[in-house]
Amino acid sequence: MKRTTPSILLLALGLALAPTAASFAGENPPSDAQPLSEVLTAFEARGLGTIVEAEFDDGRWEIKTCVHRGDCLKHEVSTIGELLRSRETDFDDPLPPENGLLASQIAQRAEAREQAVINELEFDDGRWEVELRGNGRRVKLELDPVSGEPRR
Repeated sequence: MKRTTPSILLLALGLALAPTAASFAGENPPSDAQPLSEVLTAFEARGLGTIVEAEFDDGRWEIKTCVHRGDCLKHEVSTIGELLRSRETDFDDPLPPENGLLASQIAQRAEAREQAVINELEFDDGRWEVELRGNGRRVKLELDPVSGEPRR
């Protein structure tokens, strides 16, 4: 029986994980992209419904809007806020409260608080979940939809 040395195992593991590591590296918007808060502010002005989610994926923003629960669209948006295309999608969770902050305001507070770039924002379980990256760190925040303050 042939024995495998630990260094060969580590090399094999490194090669197996290389594509995964590369995919994480591309999740952030490029440095010349507008901050998500600005993209969302311009997008909200279009009046396409309540923003419930924004995620950076494949070099563009995917922004989900709903007119009411279940009646939603997913929009592909460039890093400078240009609408590329839209399609119907579902969203079965409750929408953010009417007296709550807009998604752009939540994004703006998170960006200012963490001095980092948002790569995902989602309304889920009655709160905004925000993932930010910057300065070699990854931060996840849960923010109250009305006050914008962190939840514990």
